[in-house]
Amino acid sequence: MKSGVSLEGRSYSEYGQILTRMRISGLNLLPTASLGKLTYVVDVGANTGLWSRHFLNCVKPLKLISFEPIPQVFAQLKELLNPFPFAEARCIAAGNLQGRRTFFVTKDTTGASLLPPSSEMNNLVIGNWDVEEEINCEADTLDHQLKDLPRVDLLKIDVRGAEVEVLEGAATILQKTHFLLIEFNYMNQYDGGSVFTSLHEYITQKTGFQLHNISQPLIIESRAIYSDALYINPAFPML
Repeated sequence: MKSGVSLEGRSYSEYGQILTRMRISGLNLLPTASLGKLTYVVDVGANTGLWSRHFLNCVKPLKLISFEPIPQVFAQLKELLNPFPFAEARCIAAGNLQGRRTFFVTKDTTGASLLPPSSEMNNLVIGNWDVEEEINCEADTLDHQLKDLPRVDLLKIDVRGAEVEVLEGAATILQKTHFLLIEFNYMNQYDGGSVFTSLHEYITQKTGFQLHNISQPLIIESRAIYSDALYINPAFPML
């Protein structure tokens, strides 16, 4: 299956839409030559599928597997992915253990996490990350969930502070992963969650991935909150 972004013959409006979708999905951070080779893609922390929607408007992989543990949010994700026969959604939280876990569901579910939001961050978003419910969800490691994939061309992780835990449960699959797209927190958004320095240190020292590109940070109240960062596995040839 051929995938990738073609800009030939596009109108100015279509060109602008594609660039916006690439920016939102982080595809603009990848080497251009790699876009047509994203065959096996994994979306961890999919929420309602905003990332997947923009990604699939640019690239059609052979397989897309998305993870979202909140049942009502998962239902929206599954509906969004229904038109794509190659896309699969799993109602599971990725972590470093198999079993049942407490998941903190916030008022705005984009802030939901295995960790409770910090009061400092919740104040910045004007209470939108108030925890409204704690659910008991199924959790598993990516190593177990993805054991049948031959490789992962792009692994996107957006798990709100639990990034290191997810990576701990993905030691084997990371060896078969080319690109890692992950969110950096520049402040303590979650109690016990990772921040830029500790996450970067873990990725480079524990997994061997190398930082390749990073997005402009989201700014709230003149403060940098997070960026998307792209890491490359040096075991794979640069595309």
